[in-house]
Amino acid sequence: MFTPNCDKQFQQKLTFRCKDNPKQFVLNVKGQGIHYQVDPVPETVLLGPVLPYDSSAVQCIELKNPMDQAIEVVS
Repeated sequence: MFTPNCDKQFQQKLTFRCKDNPKQFVLNVKGQGIHYQVDPVPETVLLGPVLPYDSSAVQCIELKNPMDQAIEVVS
């Protein structure tokens, strides 16, 4: 699985060995990392003092995706 940690090109050589075979197989791989961006609307949310488990402490925001790629948001 390719999971880049920054917006740049990555290049790596992967070496494989098969059981009972002295030869190695080298695979050159490369990938491009993309810095994803989401825009929260509103940009700032102010929430005053709240008691624990108080249902009035709900604040809604919208996340807009300004990119061409689909983004999955996980909480």
